[in-house]
Amino acid sequence: MNILLIEDNIDHTEIIIDILNEAYPKGITVTTTTSFIDGLDKLENHVFELCLCDLKLPDSPLQNTIDTLSKTTFSAPIIVLTSINNDAIAIDLIKAGIQDYIAKDKLDTEYLSKQCSFAIERKAMEQALVDKTTDYEAFCHSLSHDFNSALRRIKQCTHFLTDSLNNHYTLTPQETQWLGYIETSASDVQRLTHDLYEYMNAENHFIEEPFVNLADLIKKIMIEYKDKIELVQCQLPIIKGNPAQLELTFKNMIENSIKYSTNPPKISFSYKIDEYKNSAFIHIDDNGIGIPKSKAKDIFLPFKRLENTLEAQGSGLGLSLVHRVIKHLHGSISVEPSILGGSCFKIKLPYSRLQNSANNLS
Repeated sequence: MNILLIEDNIDHTEIIIDILNEAYPKGITVTTTTSFIDGLDKLENHVFELCLCDLKLPDSPLQNTIDTLSKTTFSAPIIVLTSINNDAIAIDLIKAGIQDYIAKDKLDTEYLSKQCSFAIERKAMEQALVDKTTDYEAFCHSLSHDFNSALRRIKQCTHFLTDSLNNHYTLTPQETQWLGYIETSASDVQRLTHDLYEYMNAENHFIEEPFVNLADLIKKIMIEYKDKIELVQCQLPIIKGNPAQLELTFKNMIENSIKYSTNPPKISFSYKIDEYKNSAFIHIDDNGIGIPKSKAKDIFLPFKRLENTLEAQGSGLGLSLVHRVIKHLHGSISVEPSILGGSCFKIKLPYSRLQNSANNLS
């Protein structure tokens, strides 16, 4: 096994190598360096099964080492070594996402061997998850593309067939209806394919999340729906999240309000802060048909639709997609009766999601 040791203390280096040789009697190769920069270069350009890195080095202060290791991805698992046996340091490491660390005064053969094994197994699991996610996204994209291509051809052929038949003789109302059913069904499956793709990929975007002004986002979305639903109120915070997923979430909420309304549709957005629960609550009220208490949990399940007399079309994935995105934000969503007469969807988010959290409490 190839191991990289980044350590500037010669005595510590000798002790660690001796312990490693005891832990792995079948033989190991240890490459050493006293420089953090040189160590990073070796990690980038050589293959190692494991890296042991001192937390405080001559060319890298403690905080710089923590920041660099937490923000950089390496193929080898890294175990941080520290001479500072301090709970605060341990907490800082965990907050930075560095789970594998050892206090040097606890070093012994059995302990180091276990920590090395845990780190290697965890890294292998993380890599397997990344590979699986990449394959999963590629499969979803390919499936969506192939389905939509075939459905587009069905719709085009149906359209051409209808025009051709109309040029040769007069179609009966029933024949026109049948052709319309084909085209409508193809559109329904296209929508289902799109919704399935969005649902399956809702949690697979591991990108840095910026702050999103939800009020501005709603106003942007409402340009598309301004002739279909009335915006009663829009008082929303700025939160940290994926802009594309948030837009998809609120579009689904608006479309749901339009779909299940017997009146001229109305929708209202508001929020409040619960200081005691350390949470922010976003309320989305509409004047639709409402949701029975017995169905309040089922509507967030995939392919579950509210039974009603409106014959509303849809894939049954809209609210389950919303639930999936909100869960990804470490939040939750529930439904209750609305002051507008329909449904009130209540989104609970961690208070830390809000921009300038401290200022919002005043």
